[in-house]
Amino acid sequence: MGRAFLLQQRRGVKVWCVLVPLRAAQLFVRCRSLEELGEALRHALEKIDKPPDEHTLLGLQAGGWGTVVAHQIEPALARRFSERFGTALALRLDGGQLALTVQTWDVGQPGDEERDPQPPHFRDVEAAAWELLQSLGVPPALRLLDLAGIEVLREETEAALPALLARASPEQVELRAVSAVPPPRSEGPSPPAEPDVVVASQAGESRALEVRTLPGGIPTDAWAEALAAVEEAQALRLVRALGDGDEPRMPRPTFAYRSVQALRVGKLLAIARRDRPWLSKLLDPEREPPLTIAGFTELCRGRLGELPVLRAHGRNLELQASGSRLQGSASVRAPVARVYEVYLSTLDADVAAAQLVEEVRALLQRPRPGLSAEHLLPTLLAGDPGERAVRELAPGIYAALLLDDGEWIVPVLAADLVALGIDLDAAFDRAIARAAALSDAAPGGIRWFDLEHGRVVICGFPDAGAAGRLLSQHVRELILKVLGEELALAAAPTRDVLLACGASDGEGALWLADEARRRFEEGPFPIHAGLWKIGAGELSPVADAGPGPSDDGEGPQE
Repeated sequence: MGRAFLLQQRRGVKVWCVLVPLRAAQLFVRCRSLEELGEALRHALEKIDKPPDEHTLLGLQAGGWGTVVAHQIEPALARRFSERFGTALALRLDGGQLALTVQTWDVGQPGDEERDPQPPHFRDVEAAAWELLQSLGVPPALRLLDLAGIEVLREETEAALPALLARASPEQVELRAVSAVPPPRSEGPSPPAEPDVVVASQAGESRALEVRTLPGGIPTDAWAEALAAVEEAQALRLVRALGDGDEPRMPRPTFAYRSVQALRVGKLLAIARRDRPWLSKLLDPEREPPLTIAGFTELCRGRLGELPVLRAHGRNLELQASGSRLQGSASVRAPVARVYEVYLSTLDADVAAAQLVEEVRALLQRPRPGLSAEHLLPTLLAGDPGERAVRELAPGIYAALLLDDGEWIVPVLAADLVALGIDLDAAFDRAIARAAALSDAAPGGIRWFDLEHGRVVICGFPDAGAAGRLLSQHVRELILKVLGEELALAAAPTRDVLLACGASDGEGALWLADEARRRFEEGPFPIHAGLWKIGAGELSPVADAGPGPSDDGEGPQE
């Protein structure tokens, strides 16, 4: 699976789509360190019979667990590991075939082996495997990994895990330390979905196609009912993954089956799907595909009428709050992500949008929250700081403070800190420490792209402290590690974005300056279009594109 399928639609529309059902071949043991895992792996590979060709394995360790990822887990390897660690669990998953095999080894002895599929009792094998590993306490980063989907690096980066790469041939066993970047895994009740959709369409039509292979046998009503249940669970995971796209609507999830009786399977499934209203809505070709979260935000913006929208992009929808001491500076954040889940569970956009509008109106009626030290975040400000609590970084450029409690975003005044009984330095220390902790909790907020001229970093977070992360030495060090540089150039053109490239990258610097200027001019919440030179212990402006607005962007801009 994971190959591209070319769909020839009517009127010459061509759509390339790829969906990647989860695959894994792993051996799990409890171990204290990667070194301990490596010793066991070397010893086992030296003792068991070598395959006729070179055999590649990857060892990872986290949270008291170790795993060996391979194309296939040999019983001899599982036996040796169970002799060393007491218990070993061998797991093989192929979501494309609805196939799951699990076997426990205890001190060299195999336990009972569980196998799927078992028609007509098909299961959501991806969810079953995820739930098993979760119940055992295996860390998410180690769950359901495919050797082909793990990037192995020579150099260490913050996004990589220490790993051991083993190559076993009939002549020798080679083991060396590497860094590995497995696909992202986060804790939750459901396994990840990994769609990779590429669309080439003359009519803007796209489908996210998943193809499964069914075992032999005569399809029955019971087969179809079980498959429809699996489809519904998988489809919900897919729409959540596809919902982060930039287009207003996502590719429609579509399921197909390889079977000697594919026509009969299709007819029986069409009947079984009718008993599942949500699935029927999703797959109905007469309905438009589901909205992405960006499309849902845009829909809700159109329903807000006269309400003062400050920002509406992606999952971000902010509105101006009235009655602020700094008129136009306070804003409220609409609960788009939470209500979008309501939409995905019902596929009723009108009901979900009405709920969001009602909740936003209620938020705007609430009094502004009092200052709380636990909700402080840093930001930047260019121009006259007025009554704000600030610390000057350079002439006309300041570090400032915000209150961000998840609903309200409010600038902090010097008088607020006096009333709270906290001095300016302590407030900044708390705010910067919170920004660093939030960065660690949302590693996806730091993304990087390798362009023709070099690597660029783009940071965006669900809170209001993206630009203010320039003040955090911890975050600067993360950016430098991603870039592989000791010094970098950075830009914080708006409150909600932080950009960076290597200081020695001349073409990257030109790109960064142009991008910073464009984002500053387009907003929302513009701060400063200039560049900064950053190091682990260094932060200084290196180019002056002129001051930003007198307010730092927490208020509306003309």
